Amino acid sequence: MSSPQWSADKINTMVKDWGKFALKGLIKKYGEPTKIYSSFDKISIFSFKSGYDITLCGWKLGQEEIKLTISEYESKFGCSIKFQNIEGVNRIRENQSKGITGF
Repeated sequence: MSSPQWSADKINTMVKDWGKFALKGLIKKYGEPTKIYSSFDKISIFSFKSGYDITLCGWKLGQEEIKLTISEYESKFGCSIKFQNIEGVNRIRENQSKGITGF
């Protein structure tokens, strides 16, 4: 699930506001995050590297992980809630290190 994408001048208003709203909903549903990586206060236009996510916080729920991220892609900024299967991600990383692909 992702927010709309906004221009850089909306980072401190729309992007962070959407992220804070999502964080409140995630806390209400899953409790406090099990890991904090960064905070909205530390995010500025200079925090971004094109095409990469900045993980703000995460929840580990058994073999599932939920992460709240903020990112920039093609000069547009937004937040995402990402759901991952930890075992699956580890298996992909293992295969990549061995040079195995899905093709």
